[in-house]
Amino acid sequence: MAVHAFVDESTSGRYLLVTTLMPQHQLDAGRQALRALQLPGQRRIHFQSERDSRRRQILGVLCGLPLQVWVRECGESDNLTARLTILSHLVPDLIDAGCTNLVLESDDSIVVHDERAIRAARVKAGIDPDDLTFHHLRPYEEPLLWASDAVAWAWRKGGSWRAATSPIVASNAVL
Repeated sequence: MAVHAFVDESTSGRYLLVTTLMPQHQLDAGRQALRALQLPGQRRIHFQSERDSRRRQILGVLCGLPLQVWVRECGESDNLTARLTILSHLVPDLIDAGCTNLVLESDDSIVVHDERAIRAARVKAGIDPDDLTFHHLRPYEEPLLWASDAVAWAWRKGGSWRAATSPIVASNAVL
């Protein structure tokens, strides 16, 4: 079963890279469910900007979707180094999970670095480029990036917020 992955980061404190995985045949339903949560005039859902009641609502919807989330943490003091370290480990894990497409939230300052790291990780793992494609999109272009954003915020917040993500967080690793 082909899976797609959607990546967002949190740079406050210890660097987090959060990856949401969803089966390809469920993508349209997942996007539709998240778009249905948008308020009038909202271009995207950004968890940091939401009220707690909306956060609980959004997490409830996410926990009802056929997805799983991986949280990767890195203690490197430089965020770019941490990101590239995590990406180099993430690529082979994605292939093992049946992932065929990786979408990263676009940040113009790191796109070139991401591309190099992902290509190098594919080569090192002997992965054919056609087996794992990747591209960068803005959050308003891909609603499934909102899931990674929500879990990153909740994970960072800790306590009951992190606990609310437990039905969908399949793994947490510290690199």
